Amino acid sequence: MPFPVPFLPMVLIAAFAGGISMWVINSFSSAKIRETQTHFAIRQITEQLDQIDDTDFPRTATDMIDRLRSLRIDWNSCEIQGEQILDGWGIPIATTLDSKTGSWAFHSFGRDGKSGTADDIEAATIKNRRGDQAVDGNLH
Repeated sequence: MPFPVPFLPMVLIAAFAGGISMWVINSFSSAKIRETQTHFAIRQITEQLDQIDDTDFPRTATDMIDRLRSLRIDWNSCEIQGEQILDGWGIPIATTLDSKTGSWAFHSFGRDGKSGTADDIEAATIKNRRGDQAVDGNLH
């Protein structure tokens, strides 16, 4: 028995809509996973750096990258490539050394790649290198 003529277009439309729906769901899921993995990598970096003795604490970007390569960090979708740390989206994480405190700050621009937006992820090694008491770091 042949199918009614409107049946085929309806099946094609339903398949197309289902494919689009799955793509949207996977995109949002993937973005959340990359965000979580970036938070996790930055948290591990700051925790590891905070445990380093003052005499071995990295004072240049090259020293910091070399030190991170030697540490046990679960990078997930993040990685070190050359002299840069890449977040879960493959965007370089901005690293800044505060010369007064000797602390490193890390800033991921998030999924949109723009600074100052709601998806940014920031953290710092809030360990004052002048011998004062260390304070807790903050991840956004």
